[in-house]
Amino acid sequence: MGAPGSGVNWGDWKHFTGYAHVIMSFLPESVSNFAALIATMAEIIFGVCLILGFKIKANAFGSAVLTLLFAVSMIISEGILAPFKYPVFVFAGAALLLTFTEDPKWSIDSVLKDK
Repeated sequence: MGAPGSGVNWGDWKHFTGYAHVIMSFLPESVSNFAALIATMAEIIFGVCLILGFKIKANAFGSAVLTLLFAVSMIISEGILAPFKYPVFVFAGAALLLTFTEDPKWSIDSVLKDK
């Protein structure tokens, strides 16, 4: 990842929340700081659940919604081309695609469904 300014927009929590405020410039700073915390917690929960194969469809849908909210925030704050600097729509599309697939047989969901 690297230090702030070395190819990334953040590197620690202070710089991350500063970048979050840039992306959510339409919100007061206290609200954008809270949204950054909630988004980070959601990303961790969605990621761990997807890796474990637990509630795949719900977590994939949540990931897609969160990613699309990020894209919309980027568009509002930085312009229509901003999300195309990163594969934001690819991530959202992949997450949406995952919501329509069958549960892998080695997932927790598959094990729970068989019982």
